[in-house]
Amino acid sequence: MMKLKFLISVIFFIAVPSSCKKEQNNKKLIEKTIKIPVTVDSFRDSHVLNKFDAGCIISYSKKGANENENILMQGAGVPAEMGRSLFIMKIDGTLQLFHSNDERDIRTVNKNLIKAKLSNKDYEVEVITHIGQYFEASDSTEHFGTIKITRKKDNSKISINFVGGIAC
Repeated sequence: MMKLKFLISVIFFIAVPSSCKKEQNNKKLIEKTIKIPVTVDSFRDSHVLNKFDAGCIISYSKKGANENENILMQGAGVPAEMGRSLFIMKIDGTLQLFHSNDERDIRTVNKNLIKAKLSNKDYEVEVITHIGQYFEASDSTEHFGTIKITRKKDNSKISINFVGGIAC
């Protein structure tokens, strides 16, 4: 009888901790497989205009949204540097800055297509811009295309169609 109690006690002390470890490992596995989607939020130009030097600024909005709801702005940063641009987006609730070397990061495919590849410590962004109509009266150009964003830490991705343009 004593041996049976001892045997049951030993089995209990071996089985319980190992089942707890399995449960903890299962929770970690579940946490790793659930990805929180990347979000892109709009922001007012008044929140970021102090980051741009005077001159032409590109503003993009989600296709079908109010044109004053910017999801990306591009221009010369303050202080201005020749051959460099500043891109601003609000990703996952925070304003993200992307500094580009225009010769390396922005490629003109033809007169109507421009591709930009940007990166900061948290995100990679690809902007594919099609150039539309030029409006001489307002010195502006219509743009449309797609922005693809990848969050580096978990490789989560989003793709957004945009409209907008450049105004000087």
